[in-house]
Amino acid sequence: MQMSIFCFKRLVIAFVTSSLRAPISISILIYTHFSIFTIGYTIKNKPFESKSHNMIDIFNEVFIFISGYYLIIFSEWIYNPEAFYKNENCHDPVTKYNFGYSYLVCVVIVFCANMSFICHEQYYSAIKAYRKFRYN
Repeated sequence: MQMSIFCFKRLVIAFVTSSLRAPISISILIYTHFSIFTIGYTIKNKPFESKSHNMIDIFNEVFIFISGYYLIIFSEWIYNPEAFYKNENCHDPVTKYNFGYSYLVCVVIVFCANMSFICHEQYYSAIKAYRKFRYN
């Protein structure tokens, strides 16, 4: 069931991104609500066998949810009010760059967490296989 929900969610996101000619606000709402739905489903049903797999799935979905709000920041909705009143270019690239750096920090944290989870799982799988091989 988890895989079918995952595939359905990705298909909807791909459709919204490529085909739907709606305002960016509608797309962002769809992205964030699907993430909220997936987080709720994972918390309620616990589809994975281990608690750590459920936790890393929730962690990744929270990051996808947060990324939806970064879409707002990188859109044309962030502007410089001083430039607006002077009839200049209203979009503030400095603010977008600063939020971009914070987004990069978030991406690095999520990447490191996922890599440490993978290494942890591989390490314990190797120890389990070694013990099974040695004592059988």
